[in-house]
Amino acid sequence: MPGASRFSLAGDADVVALAPWYEGPAGNPAVVLTSVDDRPFGTPIQLDTSSNPPAVGVDSTGDVLATWTSHSSGGIDTQKLSISWHGGPFSTPQPLDLPANPTSTSTIHTIGTRSLITSEFDGLFVNS
Repeated sequence: MPGASRFSLAGDADVVALAPWYEGPAGNPAVVLTSVDDRPFGTPIQLDTSSNPPAVGVDSTGDVLATWTSHSSGGIDTQKLSISWHGGPFSTPQPLDLPANPTSTSTIHTIGTRSLITSEFDGLFVNS
């Protein structure tokens, strides 16, 4: 992705997920691209606006998890999660019970069908 300054990349089963990040002011897009069965990456999916780089994880069944800090116009940051079940569309972003910090990134650690989403201050298990 030309111009991207950071990436989050994950893969398992026959799915690869990529979340590029473009440095700039708050309110950048949280974008994810996926590739299934060694096909080229599909159209970038904008999930929300983000105040930090999105993180992606792929579990052993090919489900893609994406998390980011959503920055609202009211100045309230919320950590959010969206899931795509094996090449399908992403779910409506849901808020997570994690502290949202616009200056730090989250990480998704996945083993099998279990994922741990960590932020700078806390962690949350997700079964996808």
